[in-house]
Amino acid sequence: MSREMIFAALFAIFMTLSIGLGTLYYLELNERIELQNNYETLKAAFEDLEEKHNELLSNVESYLNSFAKIVVPIYNESGTIVAYKEIFVPTKNLSIENLTLPSVSGLIEVKVVIQYSPENYSVFEAYVIEGSDALAATLEVADVDYTIGQYGAFVNGINGVYSDWSGSGTWWSFWYWDSSSSTWKLSEVGPSLYKLKDGDTIAWVYTKGWPPEDTPQYIP
Repeated sequence: MSREMIFAALFAIFMTLSIGLGTLYYLELNERIELQNNYETLKAAFEDLEEKHNELLSNVESYLNSFAKIVVPIYNESGTIVAYKEIFVPTKNLSIENLTLPSVSGLIEVKVVIQYSPENYSVFEAYVIEGSDALAATLEVADVDYTIGQYGAFVNGINGVYSDWSGSGTWWSFWYWDSSSSTWKLSEVGPSLYKLKDGDTIAWVYTKGWPPEDTPQYIP
């Protein structure tokens, strides 16, 4: 075989390899470009989804903050309270797409103090319908075990702490803040008969004996 033929054969092999490698490089480059484009598309879609997710969370939080849990008494035909029901109502006008929810008028805000000992008490804010009673407000902020009888409701326990008249002599006393004299007064009526006004402060004190040994320590 002559030198020219060998050179021609080698050149043909070189060209074949060059074309093959060039084709592979071109295909790989196109694949990389496509992957990069897909990545950018997915990244943009994810960022858009994240923005919509955050917007949705903000709207949900705004809607939830626009509702208040209130407890309302349920009366029988003779006007006696037989139970209490928990409901959620909007505290301001809400517009959800084409639906408008008007706010509930006549809501008042009161404070409820729950005192387990002179050193351990908590103060809560509650919304109730104007003219509602002290037990309804207490049910909004605490887990209350109560019994409804002939003379209204009697509280047996609050948040798992129960009265023990026959044993330790402990019980839950019910108080209200008299703003005219700036003093706490022991209520002469039960919580279901004590009607609330806007800005009222009531207190439950876990105590013993009669008259009760402990008084509310919180000062409004």
